[in-house]
Amino acid sequence: MHRTRAELDGDLCQLTAALPLWRRHWSDDAVFWPRVDSLIERLLTVTPRDDRCRVVSHINRIIAAQGLQHAPYE
Repeated sequence: MHRTRAELDGDLCQLTAALPLWRRHWSDDAVFWPRVDSLIERLLTVTPRDDRCRVVSHINRIIAAQGLQHAPYE
């Protein structure tokens, strides 16, 4: 089942707020990134094809704005 644009926007806002908390909680990259990757993959799974590019772009901006180093999502 796909999420609506409003639901996706809410998910992206939650991701923005949660990333710094998760980073403090999981300071080890070997724990942090697999968990973040898993959550983002689940989000992308419910993203309609028409919104995927917008959501991926937003995710990459969130990560960059928080100074986190990670290969861009596609």
